[in-house]
Amino acid sequence: MTPGALSPEPPPATAMRAFIAIAAVAAILATARRFSQAVHTRLAAIGGALFWFAIAAAALATLLASNGTRPLARAIPFVAPLVWAAMAVSAAAVAERVARPSMHHRALVAGLGCLALGAISVGSSASLLGSETRMYERALELDPDNERVLQHLGKDMLARDPKTAHEAALRCLKRRIDACACHAIRIDAELQLKDLPSATRHARTAASICPANVGVDAAAAQALARSNSHADALAAADRGIDALELTGSPAQELGARLHEARGSALEGLGQPAEALAAFGRAIELGASRETTLRAAALAIQNEDYAAAESYTTSMLAQNAKDADALYNQGLIAHKRGDYNKAREGYLATLRVDPEFAVARYNVALLTWEQGVNQEAISHVRRFLDDYPDDPRGAQLTKMIGAVSATELPQHNR
Repeated sequence: MTPGALSPEPPPATAMRAFIAIAAVAAILATARRFSQAVHTRLAAIGGALFWFAIAAAALATLLASNGTRPLARAIPFVAPLVWAAMAVSAAAVAERVARPSMHHRALVAGLGCLALGAISVGSSASLLGSETRMYERALELDPDNERVLQHLGKDMLARDPKTAHEAALRCLKRRIDACACHAIRIDAELQLKDLPSATRHARTAASICPANVGVDAAAAQALARSNSHADALAAADRGIDALELTGSPAQELGARLHEARGSALEGLGQPAEALAAFGRAIELGASRETTLRAAALAIQNEDYAAAESYTTSMLAQNAKDADALYNQGLIAHKRGDYNKAREGYLATLRVDPEFAVARYNVALLTWEQGVNQEAISHVRRFLDDYPDDPRGAQLTKMIGAVSATELPQHNR
């Protein structure tokens, strides 16, 4: 009747809440039946029947929403018209019976008045009912530790304000220590807040409390991988991947996180080929740019230049001015001995980001190796000017030792 008064996504049912709900439904149905029998008119019978239909529609909506993919309030636009129609017809039946005969159209006036109240009530909540995100936010306002709501809002909350997400997760866990979604949010928030010791400690705790939760496994695997607990990270990632495959879940984001963490763990365990395969699977599932960049770097390090070039090309397809991808393009060509392509890759990087130090360093090395000495000296001079405290400056100075001392900045001699 009044969508904004109650939570759009109630917390999980308890025995007491279930008892109250059943008692309320039974009372409504009994009242509707007694009303239609007491008033004993056609309108009263229709009003009572509409109440029964409204209850049936609400029960069906609850059943359909029980998988937790959408807020319960999504059903309001379908159930509310039945409820208000039942009230309008019942009000018309009462008016028809008790109003004075001189009051013409009394039933019509009462029914329309009730429908107008319903339209105002539902209309005032239009902004709420039109947005699932707003529904969840309103539910969180009314119930700050609602696990299902936190599960849906967690990603947005973490993106906007990880500290607020962390506080919400703590409130949730204070009420229910076995709330797995809240454990996952807590770990992710601590990772974003760069509190790695806490994230690692809570990852181990959450894994023991929620041994079969994919969200917890993904968060725990990432935390453990970043803390160099590679064997434990690999175990958590494999557990989560197995759970996804067992359930046939299409959760691509979780799958990408699990495979990315698996790749990190395998890289830490000294298994680069297996790590590249895991990173590749994460990228297929939509992993972030950072994962693609990491895979490219590992492929270069492992001398798998074809894979590295594929990752670099995909990054440039997304953003032709991605400095990291342009640098990798130059580095791959440098490793392959392709002078022209390597030089162009490094220079393209510097055009996008003139402060990309390693690109300046590498193009100085490249041009000096190829005997293009004047260009090499120009790059060395620029490097020494821009990065006077970089130890690589001494290496470059030594490399071109035949150059007159007056041509180079004195602070790097």
